[in-house]
Amino acid sequence: MARGADIGTEMPKALREAVQRLMETGGFEGTFTLARTPGGGVDYFLSTKEEGAPELLPLHPVMPNHAGRLLREMTLGGAMRGKVLVITRPCELRGFVEIVKRLQGCLDNLVFLSVVCGGVFPLSMVSAGWDGKRTEEYWAYPDGRPVQGLRPACQGCTEFIPYTADLVVAPSANGHWALTAGSEEGGRLIERAFPSAPAAEMDPKALEAMAVARKAGREEVLSHEADVKGLSDLVKVFGRCIGCHACSKACPICYCTLCTFESSRMEDRMEQSKGQLEVKGGIRAPAGTVLFHIGRMGHMAVSCVACGCCQDVCPVGIPVSLLFKKVGEAVQARFEYVPGRDVKEALPINTFQPMEFKEVGE
Repeated sequence: MARGADIGTEMPKALREAVQRLMETGGFEGTFTLARTPGGGVDYFLSTKEEGAPELLPLHPVMPNHAGRLLREMTLGGAMRGKVLVITRPCELRGFVEIVKRLQGCLDNLVFLSVVCGGVFPLSMVSAGWDGKRTEEYWAYPDGRPVQGLRPACQGCTEFIPYTADLVVAPSANGHWALTAGSEEGGRLIERAFPSAPAAEMDPKALEAMAVARKAGREEVLSHEADVKGLSDLVKVFGRCIGCHACSKACPICYCTLCTFESSRMEDRMEQSKGQLEVKGGIRAPAGTVLFHIGRMGHMAVSCVACGCCQDVCPVGIPVSLLFKKVGEAVQARFEYVPGRDVKEALPINTFQPMEFKEVGE
């Protein structure tokens, strides 16, 4: 595997310049990354090298959409026609890998650049205006600790190093940043784009400091915001739901064309609820809000990548991502499965093992 290249200290300027070099030397037809919208916001764009392309903002610390969900829509019909440099965060890449396993996307012709991730800020903070000093603080990664104000899911994320990226931006020695190879293809790209750049590699001390800080953050955020001890607590938390289903729309794992919870089967529930109405004297409308969350959790917990998109779009502040993270980690641990770790690793829900859960009995 090829060496990594030192890309400097002045992030995100150095990152934009690195992406430009890769585009010029790597034979790419386009790039998929965050960019500036005409209104001054930030969103994902598929851009070519032609004049008039939007201002690229690779790895800007915000996630307006989950890149894995968008890539699913772009590749559901087959591979991209040309070679595309895709710049995403680890949880976005893992989410796309999970959806590819479900035959809902295609990895062909996509080269992935990811990052040792410092997390992202909530959309509410970004919509209120962006402070340039916040960007400087973000890329400093002080002592491995996440900056203040990140998404709750990011504060306790322990999967911050990408598994399957071809190129990885990582903290190096002396406060520098390195572009390192995660695959043979990534190594060739670095050799062509940075033939004379100083050699660099990930700083293990920085990674260790980040891991320690994230584990502590995980315990804190789950104990404070996802402290649900039973069904009654679950009903209270999800009882705030207004039935908008925005969380499922933002989720990279939910892909059903017609969701069961939005079908006519659920519309008939009011007719079926007459008995409850007679007993209780009143039933909530919309009905089935708690059932929706529990059902969705059962469908995708094994593949939840804890990106936090669901919680970020919730209009009533339910800690959806943290509850799903807590349940997802427990389910994934039973199967010794890390979602998005390897595209060749079989999905537990599609795999039968005769000796699974022996303690349950026959």
